[in-house]
Amino acid sequence: MNGSFPSSLPGSRVVFGLLLVLNVLVAYSNHFGNDFHFDDFTAICDNPAIRDPGTIGRAFVDRTAFSSAPGQRTYRPVTTASAALDYWLAGGLKTFFFHLSTFFWFSVQLVLMFLLFERLMNRADPHPSNFWTALAAAAAFGLHPANAETVNYAIQRADLYNALGCVASLWLFIRYPAQRRFAWYLLPATAAMLAKPPALVFPLLLLAYLLLFEHDGVSAGRKWKSAIGSVLPATLAAAAIAYLLKRMQSGTWSAGTVSPLAYRITQPLVALHYFKSFFLPTELNVDPAWHYIAPLSLQAIAGYLFVAALLGVAVAASCTRHGKPVAFGIVWFFVTLAPTSLMPLSDVTNDHRMFFSFVGLALAVFWSLRLVLFHKTARLTSHRRWALGSVAALGLVLVASGAATRTRNRVWSTEKSLWSDATEKNPRNPRAWTNHGSALYRQGDYEAALSDWNRAYALDPAAPLHETNLILVLLKLHRGQEAEAHFQRLLALNPPIPDPYLAYAGWLGSVGRFADGGRILDRAAALYPNSPQVRRARLRFYLDRDAADRIAVLKALDPDRDLALSTGEILAAPATLAALDKNGDGKLSAEECGADFGDESRLDRATLRRLRKEFMQSQPVLKALDADGDGEVSAREISDSPRELASLDRTGAGELRVSELDPPLVVSAARRILALLDENHDNRIDQNERCRPAAEPFRDLLNAADIDQDGIVTLDELIDEIFYRADLNKDGIVTVPEMKEALRSGVLGPVR
Repeated sequence: MNGSFPSSLPGSRVVFGLLLVLNVLVAYSNHFGNDFHFDDFTAICDNPAIRDPGTIGRAFVDRTAFSSAPGQRTYRPVTTASAALDYWLAGGLKTFFFHLSTFFWFSVQLVLMFLLFERLMNRADPHPSNFWTALAAAAAFGLHPANAETVNYAIQRADLYNALGCVASLWLFIRYPAQRRFAWYLLPATAAMLAKPPALVFPLLLLAYLLLFEHDGVSAGRKWKSAIGSVLPATLAAAAIAYLLKRMQSGTWSAGTVSPLAYRITQPLVALHYFKSFFLPTELNVDPAWHYIAPLSLQAIAGYLFVAALLGVAVAASCTRHGKPVAFGIVWFFVTLAPTSLMPLSDVTNDHRMFFSFVGLALAVFWSLRLVLFHKTARLTSHRRWALGSVAALGLVLVASGAATRTRNRVWSTEKSLWSDATEKNPRNPRAWTNHGSALYRQGDYEAALSDWNRAYALDPAAPLHETNLILVLLKLHRGQEAEAHFQRLLALNPPIPDPYLAYAGWLGSVGRFADGGRILDRAAALYPNSPQVRRARLRFYLDRDAADRIAVLKALDPDRDLALSTGEILAAPATLAALDKNGDGKLSAEECGADFGDESRLDRATLRRLRKEFMQSQPVLKALDADGDGEVSAREISDSPRELASLDRTGAGELRVSELDPPLVVSAARRILALLDENHDNRIDQNERCRPAAEPFRDLLNAADIDQDGIVTLDELIDEIFYRADLNKDGIVTVPEMKEALRSGVLGPVR
């Protein structure tokens, strides 16, 4: 049908490329408002690095910038830089801009796939129908519902960058042969390698192309020699980047694999699953939770036979000129799966791993359909019904694929909908129940969250995370005794982080069980002697306990011993304070408030007056009561005490927690440092601000204050560290002399 089959017109590639993108945009039009998910929280939402525009460049030298979770810190500078750029353009964590960025590059990839496929097809069998076959293959890829995971999952854009970079580099290599000696074609692939390591296979893809499509008519030896010479620049580039990736890999990253051998044995079956999903994507799941299989099980044998059979098809197809696109597509499928098949990872399979490999399957499948349906091109010439019927069938398939993609987009709309889908498809997956429960917990549906977390616990009772989650929700439901049982079981599991110990001790303190809480904190200190987090928690715990026990006013005002002054307790303050007036003079001295100056007879009147004033100014509650700062609480001040105490409620929560009433001297010093270094006035000192010259004298203080190691120092973290340093005698109170000494010695930096 060379005479009657519609040919592509001048400029038609641009027009149909735009139509291709428009059709895919229709399918994805309902995804731009979807939430962040799963690893997005540690790599984007909770990652302080992406909030700093400087990360766009610094990501290439900072091995920790990829994630806030140490175990996930891998070196992917292009991916990290793209997230930082999106954050900067959006002015915050606005998912629309992240999805728009991903979709833009997805559209570019689809157009390049169309152009690449057409060139490969023309090398095998030049014909006008190749234009339409290539367009159909790219459209099928763009509308395939399996690819919705990569497009919706913001941090997994790295898989898209892998496919885009390799497609672009191969197209440039073929399109501009005269420019090959300059190696410009390597730029997209190089960027892809720095986005995620699987793109390191590009030299193998290029070698497969050279062996299949170029240097025809020469001996096998000469073909291999020429091909290896041509692929040498790509190989050297990949080797250099592989070395860089290895050198820059964070020492905290963990693949999380239990058995590398069992993982690899399972991968042939995974490849079969991916292949099946290209034609029948009925098992799409954000978390399939596959288990390892035995080497000689029926499933394993099915996987081995599939790999052997498909490779056999590739070998047979490579022997004919018309079959070479099929062979190349199959080689692409296996080569791009190789990195995640050979490198053991925590998850046996993931839907987003199909994205890179489906580029090859789209080429192989649609070229095969052209060969089978039309006997190469003969039926296109003599049987117009074949062509029309094929177009109609293709249209139905693409419409169905687009509808399925929109359905997957709805699944990915929220954390609740995503993990609801995961629990329905695999009810025995504890992680799915855990994450669905977390979504419910964040919505305040604690009873439903408890139900989900109980199911996760039943499926995997040895996981510390499930105990932790149950503790959280039981405390929300005021079921403290049940929560304590889980606390004790959690500690018996020897969790690898101190958080459970600190949470348990905090809860024990909140119910007045200070002795038990102290023992738990001592245990945590013995297990994690160098942890600043444990050190801070102990300081806070003992500050709360000592303040409540030693300062008579606080002890009297807080009769229920919950370390908080409720609205009722604040309103009852005049009567409570009057009861502390032991000598009946109608006012409270510093000693009646809880001060102990030892043998006062050895102190002169001026010194005693100064010490009384310092004591009454050392704690916010005392300072509020002693409004005139004369070192005692007068009758009028007792009467006005509810108003003065209420003024301390900075958050409007209706209660005052002892741990929130930091000494004014410490708060004042922290605020002065914050005012000096916080250039963008967001009430914290971020990584960029910590790198400024003005922060250099405070470097030691800021490093110690950054307890969670997220690169950001908050006001609370500053207060904690300053309190720890200024409380020279560790008695839970920072006096004026102690603060003066801390300032004089320079332990707080040059603040004055």
